[in-house]
Amino acid sequence: MVLGPPRPGKSVAYCLDTQFSQRSIELADKCTALIHETTFGQDAVEMARERKHSTMEDAARVAKEAGAAGLIATHFSSRYDGRQIAQIGDDARAVFPNITIARDLLEVEI
Repeated sequence: MVLGPPRPGKSVAYCLDTQFSQRSIELADKCTALIHETTFGQDAVEMARERKHSTMEDAARVAKEAGAAGLIATHFSSRYDGRQIAQIGDDARAVFPNITIARDLLEVEI
């Protein structure tokens, strides 16, 4: 039992192996953290569409339109090295600024 005034809860939405869609926005509605695959950068939009994956800007758009507090970007193509992933993240922050780039063993406080 918790004594005191009500506290708002926290929520996590997880979108993996999907392309941009209205349903992703609905799933992530006002979530605390959106974990979203960001397989490709803007250099590979056509490939992302063909393979039904998202770019990091797609994920940023989902986070923005859903009113998410933060985006954790994950599931990057091996075609990108760490420097390229960081640059793709910097570019996507023009759409949604609160992006965390996931890495192995990353811990995030929600």
